[in-house]
Amino acid sequence: MRCVVSSLMCLAWIALCVAGRAGEPQIGPAEAPTVVSGIRVLRISGGAVSTQDMTAFPLGKWHHNDHLWWTGASPGAALELALPVQRPGRQQLRVVLTRAADYGVVQFELDDRKVGGQIDLYSGLVAPTVAIPLGIHDLAPGEHKLTVTMVGSNEKAAGQKHLFGIDRILLTTAADAAGEPPADSVSCIEDLYRLERLPRLRPGVRTRMFSSYDRTGGNNDGFGGTYSKLWIEDGNSVLARMEGAGCIQRIWFTHSEYGTPGLLNLKQEHLRVYVDGQAEPALDVPLEDVFSGTLAHFPKPLVGEGQGGYYCYVPIPYRNGCTVLVEGTGVRFYQITYREFPSAEGEASFRMPLSAAEKEALQTAVGVWTKLGDPAAFGLRDAEETIRELDLPPGQTKVVALPAGPRMVRGVFLEAKPEGLRAAVGAKLRICWDQAGAAAVDLPAEFFFGQALDPPPYRSLLVGATDQGWYNVMPMPYGRGATVDLTSDRPLRARLRIVTVPCDQKAGDLGYFHAVYHEELPTEPDRYYQFLRRTGSGHYAGTYLVTSGTTDRKLPLWLEGDDRFTVDGDLVVHGTGSEDYFNCGWYAVEGRLNGPGSQPQHGFPVYRLQGEQNQAVAFRWHVTDPVHYAESLLAEIEHGADNKLPADYRSAAFFYEPSP
Repeated sequence: MRCVVSSLMCLAWIALCVAGRAGEPQIGPAEAPTVVSGIRVLRISGGAVSTQDMTAFPLGKWHHNDHLWWTGASPGAALELALPVQRPGRQQLRVVLTRAADYGVVQFELDDRKVGGQIDLYSGLVAPTVAIPLGIHDLAPGEHKLTVTMVGSNEKAAGQKHLFGIDRILLTTAADAAGEPPADSVSCIEDLYRLERLPRLRPGVRTRMFSSYDRTGGNNDGFGGTYSKLWIEDGNSVLARMEGAGCIQRIWFTHSEYGTPGLLNLKQEHLRVYVDGQAEPALDVPLEDVFSGTLAHFPKPLVGEGQGGYYCYVPIPYRNGCTVLVEGTGVRFYQITYREFPSAEGEASFRMPLSAAEKEALQTAVGVWTKLGDPAAFGLRDAEETIRELDLPPGQTKVVALPAGPRMVRGVFLEAKPEGLRAAVGAKLRICWDQAGAAAVDLPAEFFFGQALDPPPYRSLLVGATDQGWYNVMPMPYGRGATVDLTSDRPLRARLRIVTVPCDQKAGDLGYFHAVYHEELPTEPDRYYQFLRRTGSGHYAGTYLVTSGTTDRKLPLWLEGDDRFTVDGDLVVHGTGSEDYFNCGWYAVEGRLNGPGSQPQHGFPVYRLQGEQNQAVAFRWHVTDPVHYAESLLAEIEHGADNKLPADYRSAAFFYEPSP
């Protein structure tokens, strides 16, 4: 692939790759041990190490503006570093490394035992990583050995492919690593509205879900309650039990009965959440109150009920385990999505009542989730607009170059009269980051803006339509530059307006935005429809699905299919029905999912019978519950209860990865 930095930066990078810091000697195998960039090198089995000056790379900060640089390595080569330990006891080990286009895949060992998984350091941007956790270990005082083995390289890596850089080795006692917990969970709440955090890549974080799905592969996902609890404890249903540090990001239920509204046995049974091994619950309220908006800690529209589903996106963090249960045994369909954190460092635990700071953060989140489609709600600073008036004849492409980076796209707007927007249906929209050879975004325009099949006007947190036209406000960072291309098969007259802001210089852990289109016309029996299949690292951020088909009952029966997310070979999410994944429930039932509707993070903007065809269009954004993957991701969904029902499926998957 092409170099991801400008020509000037490519020359600078090559010069640095050859020379390291001016006048700085390189240390080869015969010359170890020595100290390089503040780190004592014990042995090298291949290549050489030196100190590299990193001040030429603006996207990120290295501790002393340099790092220990290992060059000339090949797969199997090892670099041994000294790890001095002053105090005995449990120690948390973390490392800050460097990512770049020609960096390799490495594996760490502590005293000849593997710690952590393989780390892929390929990235389109030259930037330091966050502190990557390598576990907590019982260490005696003295010098220990930290070994870095070069495993290989990313298939997209360019140049030497097996370079390595380490900025810092961090070692703290387990008690110090956990530290004093923050006074409140403001940071978790801010994730609801600080969309600039969405591209942040978080190694070591894993998203999982407890649900009532049928473990036999059938369709009993809650109808009989067979799988609607992990176990019964003192007459109550345990729904989830997590260990370590993490955060519940999403709670979803649907009505327990087909024709009767309400949850559980309709007796105002309580939801109880226990955190950090405490004997008393941190949350103990009637389950339905969590979704009603009557509790100060759970305001609408961060919670709500509609189209057959009850949803909650208010975070419930914990530092040392969490248990969720409901009174009685009347639970039927449920899903609890949570994230696992590598340590409790910097994390809070849920508590009631609200602190003043939490209350303010929730009010801000409510404001952003209410003023949908309004970029001013995000409080953007130093925003710059790139505006182009489009008058495209059929087949012509308009290429729009964005301001030089590092910057972040905070809004793409296609503005026109209704007839102009109708002409945009089927137009191709492509976005290319940092001179990459292939487009990271390649979608029909109506999929990029969420406007397929001519929905009634709706607004969501990330895409929608206003009186001026269509919008997409997904955050999209880039390092050097970007281009947006639009090609139409029909005459297109519209205004393309793109808003960018400066990108945080310290945000070296941001991923590039990608969007992939897929279709099966129709789906094939016994084969899951794939939203996305990827190798490498990143996180999944959203789904836009367009379906249509015919059935004898004139119902979209394909919505019986379950969603599944498999991460690094591990099934981490198994849903209970297609409409459940989109936070709705009980399709084709009066008062449930029987018409169009939307909420900030989810909805069915199209749900109708069009002639003989049922049409259903749905979206789900993973703003606070992105699905993280380190090696691979498979996101897929059934079509029908037995995965055999044919229907036309088209979709866009939105995700972030280190490379452009």
